[in-house]
Amino acid sequence: MNLARLSTLAFVVTVLAAGLRAQVTSVFNTSGFTGAATVISFNSLTTDRTIITNQFSGQGVTFSGTTLYSSTNSADLAFFSNPGGVIASTWNGSSPVTPFVINFTTPQGQAGFLLEIWGQDTINITTKLNGNVNGTVSYINPNPANNSSFLTAVFFGVKDTVGFNSLSITVTGSLNNQFLAIDDLRFQSIPEPGVTALLAAGLGLTALLRFRRRSAA
Repeated sequence: MNLARLSTLAFVVTVLAAGLRAQVTSVFNTSGFTGAATVISFNSLTTDRTIITNQFSGQGVTFSGTTLYSSTNSADLAFFSNPGGVIASTWNGSSPVTPFVINFTTPQGQAGFLLEIWGQDTINITTKLNGNVNGTVSYINPNPANNSSFLTAVFFGVKDTVGFNSLSITVTGSLNNQFLAIDDLRFQSIPEPGVTALLAAGLGLTALLRFRRRSAA
């Protein structure tokens, strides 16, 4: 292969690397989601402390890692304005533990949920694509070190321009008691700039090689 072609390939590799670089940002509301988003309500789990694993696989999501449980605790449900409903929680009746993992059947561009964590604790969401870490976003509950000032759950999530097929979720902070509760998990696939860059680079390579062949001829 001649030097000109090597130079062209190096340019393409550079473009691809720039296009595929992960850009992970926090999401604090649902305005970026469209009607095509999937929303998982846990109300179909009618009993308390049911282990949540593959009950929602038909909707494209499963749960693994440290166990999530269904919860009908009225005190927690009050934060979600979901009286008589069901939420998901790390609380198993004795001690909560994270991380847990949300697995998606197909790559997603953004995901989030309504969230309850204790004051001064931080939730960390790490996006992964095929096991490779893209990035992490974090949210700290600014309230005092208890739940007394909670009125409603807050929405928190992540957007990843590369795409992800799993989320690893942990809780840290001054209390670091690993407790969290979630409801209305929302996720959606969005166009990935990495794919766009790949297509553009491929077309550019083809055009450049054709140009060089014509010039040589």
